[in-house]
Amino acid sequence: MEVSAPAAQASAPPTGNAVRVDILANFAATLDGQALQMPPHPAMVTSEVTLPAGATLRRPDGLLQRYALVQSGQVRVNQTDASGPRMFRQGDWIVDGPHGVWTADAASDGRPARLLLIEHVEPAPAPSAQNAPPSGRLDARPSERQVLRTTTDYQGQPITMPAGPLRVMVYRYQIEGGARLPWHLHESPRYGFVEDGSIEVEDASGSRKSFARGNMIVEQRDVWHRGANPGRHPVSLLVLDVIPAERKNNTVAWNPELHPCLPLRPDDRKVDGPPR
Repeated sequence: MEVSAPAAQASAPPTGNAVRVDILANFAATLDGQALQMPPHPAMVTSEVTLPAGATLRRPDGLLQRYALVQSGQVRVNQTDASGPRMFRQGDWIVDGPHGVWTADAASDGRPARLLLIEHVEPAPAPSAQNAPPSGRLDARPSERQVLRTTTDYQGQPITMPAGPLRVMVYRYQIEGGARLPWHLHESPRYGFVEDGSIEVEDASGSRKSFARGNMIVEQRDVWHRGANPGRHPVSLLVLDVIPAERKNNTVAWNPELHPCLPLRPDDRKVDGPPR
């Protein structure tokens, strides 16, 4: 594997509890038991959706797969087979294919269902736009804010899926004010949704880009980079990796002994990277 490495420079490891990583979900199949698979270059659409009780989530043209975090309320998913409905509540993750019917159920506290929705769809001919403006209401019942629709990472390179069966891993990163992640790279697609705070991403070329609360980051593949919290308040980053099914995560770090905060594959511990 050939990757570009940043120039030699000091990289202090996070100290204490400056960075915390929690695994939230690990899926290798959809709700109906189908293996996760994807064409080489799909489009990715991220939306924040509110579904009042009884409202059904729309199904976009060209839908391939969808992943969602139930942020509040509860959602019932019906499959086309005879398996019966599945109920999901606040904090649950859903991984589904294109045919499931998602309907909000009345919650005991009366709140509507709120979802952070990530969908892979067939790429549209229109050019992609990073962090597009809100799209407004889609119809009289559900409401949706489109966070991002894109076919590329934030530097303009195409989203490229691994071949064969896939695995979806979901993490939450908590990064304290002033903390910085080590240099690392990803070999497969990684999406990061900024739940709170603002994060700055620096790549091997020295380019820096900031992402604020409510932004979705499509990270670069095979490029050394690192994230930092330049502010005083903690950053909460929700991360979704799409990796080959036989893999367990998507991070290669050049010095994992110094930076145990990142989830790493054991066979990555000898990967060449930037010098200390």
